[in-house]
Amino acid sequence: TGVQTCALPISTAGLVKNVQGITTNVAGDALDLGSIGTPGFAYFVNLDTAGSSETITIGSQVGGTYYPLIKLKATKCCMFRLNGTPYAKSSAGTIDLMYAIYES
Repeated sequence: TGVQTCALPISTAGLVKNVQGITTNVAGDALDLGSIGTPGFAYFVNLDTAGSSETITIGSQVGGTYYPLIKLKATKCCMFRLNGTPYAKSSAGTIDLMYAIYES
């Protein structure tokens, strides 16, 4: 019972912070990881205008096929641990996605 707390182990080995325009590319857009070798914890924010109905999905790509796992509405954020290279796709047009990814 109660609320589970967790510590966020932040590695000093590497960090990439970026704002990337995400398109409607059917295969998803690979996120620029800079010099990150193995992605770990990641924080994402959909920078679209409040009140917009446009979304960004974050997921993975296998054999050129995009598999969305997370959906971010405009102005919303999320944080989770990655297991591979992240991809993203917008529901319409190009939407800016702000992210910080720590090396695992």
